[in-house]
Amino acid sequence: MKIIPAFVAFLFAAALGGFASSSNADVIYTWKTLSATPGSVTSNGSISLTDSGFSQGTAQLSSDPIGGTVAYNFNGVESVDFQITPGPHYYISSNDLTNILFNFNVTVDNQYLDFTGGNQAYGGFAVDRGDSDAYYAIGSNDIWTIGYGSDNPSSPCYGGQVPGSGSNRCAVTGVFEDVPEPGTLPILLVGLLVSGLVCGRRRRQDPAMPPG
Repeated sequence: MKIIPAFVAFLFAAALGGFASSSNADVIYTWKTLSATPGSVTSNGSISLTDSGFSQGTAQLSSDPIGGTVAYNFNGVESVDFQITPGPHYYISSNDLTNILFNFNVTVDNQYLDFTGGNQAYGGFAVDRGDSDAYYAIGSNDIWTIGYGSDNPSSPCYGGQVPGSGSNRCAVTGVFEDVPEPGTLPILLVGLLVSGLVCGRRRRQDPAMPPG
């Protein structure tokens, strides 16, 4: 008779452990495309904030080319990756510096990230050192419009990277949306299990209780 309560206690302890570890984890915002021009281009990406960046509600990543290297300032940002296909996939993290120039400021807006500027430096939101391929972001609250421009004449996105400009051919509109932390799932499951066990116990103790 004591096996089930002991099992519930074990699950609850495991859930609390998962919650404690996840409370200090990075918060990942995944890119969700709402529209694209032309319709054939696709896009994907993510921005990961540190726990402190999420808590303070604002974050920034800036970069500055110095000689043959790039100096980065990670302020509340852990990692970023983005791609508009057929363009390049650009990625950086505080533990993996890739020499791609990333410059942007964001504000936490419920489950979304608002773009608040910063990508005017060095030509865009994400730019390679040679400035041959670039992504440029424009924000309206939580809605991002990101343009892609390439210097390659054979690219379907040949032209400027600023969306809405006369020479820009490829752009996407979307949001960076928070992905629920895995640590919250065990707590939900434990809550459902405990609720089911309590209801089952009440039915066994009260034969007159109608089935639910």
